[in-house]
Amino acid sequence: MLTGYTDFRTHGWNRAFADFATLSRQLDRLAGAAVVPRPSVVSPAPASRAVRVELAETPQAFILRAEVPGLTEGQIELQLEDGILTLRARRELAPPDGFSATRRERSPFVLDRRFEVPREVDAEHIEAVLKEGVLRLHLPKAAAAKPRQIPVQSRSANGPLPKT
Repeated sequence: MLTGYTDFRTHGWNRAFADFATLSRQLDRLAGAAVVPRPSVVSPAPASRAVRVELAETPQAFILRAEVPGLTEGQIELQLEDGILTLRARRELAPPDGFSATRRERSPFVLDRRFEVPREVDAEHIEAVLKEGVLRLHLPKAAAAKPRQIPVQSRSANGPLPKT
């Protein structure tokens, strides 16, 4: 039978964890003073975590924005084939000649993302611009897919309809 309830948050657990955090900081400080910094080995980040994408639609086009920080236009490859837009990129990180890395927090990655492009896109007029780490693709809609205004004409009730 349950006769009482103990809330661990109010009975010293927070203080115990605070003591561990303090000890951890002190050990880090001690180890940092005694150990010579060395390069850390970083595995490539998964592309899904490395690149965020946004797709929007306007009456005239689809707009795709992808965050690709640290990449140049020469590192990005775009291809449209059979209604699939492929975005590929590779970011390699190497220290300048004559230097060695003492710490690496930025990670290299390989990106390979595919997007199904709607059939109404005018593939001949797709534009891609890289500015401030954001790749912006402008995918214009084909003329047949754009909304158009249909004029309404007034005619007499017995008047002839236009020939088609």
